[in-house]
Amino acid sequence: ESDEERQDGLMWRRHMSENDGMMFFYPEPDWKRFWMGNCLLNLDIAFFRADRTLINVVEMDRYPDPTEDPGDRAASEEETKYVLEMNQGWFRKRNLTDEEGRPVGTVQFEILP
Repeated sequence: ESDEERQDGLMWRRHMSENDGMMFFYPEPDWKRFWMGNCLLNLDIAFFRADRTLINVVEMDRYPDPTEDPGDRAASEEETKYVLEMNQGWFRKRNLTDEEGRPVGTVQFEILP
């Protein structure tokens, strides 16, 4: 939940099971850009509105040298309040997005107590 925790994200993780991921919660919607520094996994980076509907998904490959920043960024197409990182291809395998990362229909997540 802290800025420091968000910056660490999935750094250095070598494996993640098929349906695990990391959700980032932000206090207010804003434009977000994610990078893959020190990330060893290929990821889907999904951006959600405050109403929890999907904006877009960017498939990001890990950097050839995870310690060097080539400048690639995954960007939200509008202000986002939630960001979800999953294994790359997770959204397309479930027919939730098209090949450009746009939602197919309404895609929304639920917050459970």
